[in-house]
Amino acid sequence: MLPFREEQPAPSATDNRGSTGCPNVARPTIVKLTTAHKILIGSAVVFFAGYGVWELVRYLDSGAQSSLIAGVLALGGTAGLAIYLRSFLKTLP
Repeated sequence: MLPFREEQPAPSATDNRGSTGCPNVARPTIVKLTTAHKILIGSAVVFFAGYGVWELVRYLDSGAQSSLIAGVLALGGTAGLAIYLRSFLKTLP
């Protein structure tokens, strides 16, 4: 007759062992959705601002109307995303 295998208890939330059960293997850190959202919107604000300034500098160099329009729209997008990010941060506890 085969011996019964003892069931191991499930690891607790404070247990630092990985899925292998080894004490030196850290569990992966899970990023909260709000943290990821803040990072993505914040980086979008920075990139929109950089792109807007870049297009305005191109307009000053070449005089192309398309660069002026793209620069103004990008800076408008920067303002919109910055306002959204500020209101989003206010809603967090």
